[in-house]
Amino acid sequence: AWAELREAQLLASRQPKVGLIVTTENNGTRWYRFDAAGKIIAAPAGTFAALATETITPVVVDGKLFGAGRGLHCLSLRDGLKPLWQRMENLGDHASFFADAERVLVVSNGGELLLLDARSESATVLARARLFEGDVETYAHPALAGTRLYARGAASVVCVDLAVN
Repeated sequence: AWAELREAQLLASRQPKVGLIVTTENNGTRWYRFDAAGKIIAAPAGTFAALATETITPVVVDGKLFGAGRGLHCLSLRDGLKPLWQRMENLGDHASFFADAERVLVVSNGGELLLLDARSESATVLARARLFEGDVETYAHPALAGTRLYARGAASVVCVDLAVN
């Protein structure tokens, strides 16, 4: 899985251009920068082997990379992907990440929502909830429309309003 994070409009408006984050099952996570002409620099600006996944795309918030693979990880882009924290969570084989300037929302393979504090220096879970009853695998990427999150399980689709009351 990879995430092209070159264009700032893909992230929060204050997010700087960070380059290209590549995460693979066999080679972990690598961070590549671009030179002034827009050409990729071959030597990675940072690497982190423990964040290795086949289908999970990480997100970047304020110089921190959030991803999952053998647990949840938060890595520092300011420090060459140095780990800031790791939290052992059983997310299954797949998870989807969404972010704004303050929070990271994770939808696990088992249909659980985790809301993380992106500003915290530790693994702070602000809230968690189950989307489906029973044992469900959710490999389809959820969709956001306004404040609503749509997720598909094996036999149903749910809609969750994420608006703050």
